[in-house]
Amino acid sequence: MRFGGHSEGMAIRPALRPGAPVLRRDSNHLQIGTSPGIVIRDRPGLMHLLLHLEEVGTTHIPADLLQELTALGVLVDSTLWGSPPDDELRAHTLTGSVEQAAARAHTSVAVHSDAGTNRVAASVVQLLNDSGVTVLNDVDPELLVVITTAEPSRHLFVDAVRDGLDHLIVRCDENRVLIGPLVVPGRTPCLSCYDLNRSQWDRSWPALVRQFGSPSVHVNLPAITHLTEHAAAGEIAGMVLEHLDGGPSARGLVLSVGPHQRERESWPLKFHPRCSCSLLPLESSAST
Repeated sequence: MRFGGHSEGMAIRPALRPGAPVLRRDSNHLQIGTSPGIVIRDRPGLMHLLLHLEEVGTTHIPADLLQELTALGVLVDSTLWGSPPDDELRAHTLTGSVEQAAARAHTSVAVHSDAGTNRVAASVVQLLNDSGVTVLNDVDPELLVVITTAEPSRHLFVDAVRDGLDHLIVRCDENRVLIGPLVVPGRTPCLSCYDLNRSQWDRSWPALVRQFGSPSVHVNLPAITHLTEHAAAGEIAGMVLEHLDGGPSARGLVLSVGPHQRERESWPLKFHPRCSCSLLPLESSAST
């Protein structure tokens, strides 16, 4: 073992890239992983070092070598791995977003469902909890997820739009799950905008909207297979996490998930002039 010296000043706790085997490529090179893999020049004792990082410790790794292997992605910083969920944080070190994933512990989502959608909602809640998000059903969430059987009553979203609460609308419709839109009040069109736009080419739509969610309208429970349920739950949780992490979430789109089906449907990306939510950007800008 020829490595010596110190790596003082390196404020990381190096760990080998998760899930990547250390392989010998040829007599002069090692390869870390196969997706597609990172090729590095071999040096005496390097493989032993990589395989025994916890035993060796950073004090026995030269700073220049530590910097080189970290820059190449062979080693990742495991500083935050001590906080649950450990697997989630380990995965995010590969994309450099571990701090972002750790921040999820300080975010909250409310998930509401009905008798026909409780199973889908439970799968979503489990995925979000496993991803480090706090799921609540009380006041002041950062995002509201409403999962309903068939089209929901539009009254469910009046307060969310008025209060500026981001919300994701999910419908279990017959044997499929319609995910979206994700509405950011004042920044994206709301469900009322959609209804008003649709009414321009579907003259009977307003009459149908008035019946959505009415106790007098009989709706059979949806027929969602377990496979569709889990596929939809993954898509819902993914959209929620992408939004919370500040990524380019699928705003303005509706994703349809069903048996052998995964299709994106277009969404009118414009405010309707007769919808009051179109005034929110003006109110927001006036208050700043």
